[in-house]
Amino acid sequence: SQDPMPTGVGQRFTYELTVRNLGGTLAANVVLREILANELTFVEAVVSQGTRELAFDQIVTATLGDLAPG
Repeated sequence: SQDPMPTGVGQRFTYELTVRNLGGTLAANVVLREILANELTFVEAVVSQGTRELAFDQIVTATLGDLAPG
């Protein structure tokens, strides 16, 4: 579920996603896809691992590569 948008029209809205590997082995070729609400306009994404790709049709994709367990 999503909370109502806490900002007004034209204001910047920021949120963070965390991806972890809770399994016991390496997770290979991990890709994260986030679908933005229609009310949002994609501005930028920052990743701590791998690369991010621009939003296309409200979908932001980040290619994270391999994630170690833990």
